[in-house]
Amino acid sequence: MQLSAVRWVFYEKGVCRKKQFNPDHFNRLSQSNKLSSFKAVVDEHYRYHQFYGRASIALLPSFAYLFRWTYATQSCFRVTSLAVLILLAEVLLGYTASGAWCRYIDRGNHIVCGIPKEEVDV
Repeated sequence: MQLSAVRWVFYEKGVCRKKQFNPDHFNRLSQSNKLSSFKAVVDEHYRYHQFYGRASIALLPSFAYLFRWTYATQSCFRVTSLAVLILLAEVLLGYTASGAWCRYIDRGNHIVCGIPKEEVDV
């Protein structure tokens, strides 16, 4: 639960703050059976955003622990290799979490408002 709170603040209120639903977005879900389609978007995109975002947050303390452990026992090359690999994993997870959030917002707007993806604010 704590990872979810950190993910929410970091991604939804920080990194992806420009990509949000309109304030009346959820009020429109009751119109013409849009709720079932929106639930599919939640399952297909928002759940992935949650997973990738939490994984990127959880990787940070793991990185600190592994770096400290390898720094004391391994060669400089191995420490550097580990740091680069974990940094690449962090970038990949962060990029994927942000992309899943953007797809969630775009497709949710398309379902609820009928806005084509090209016309949705970036």
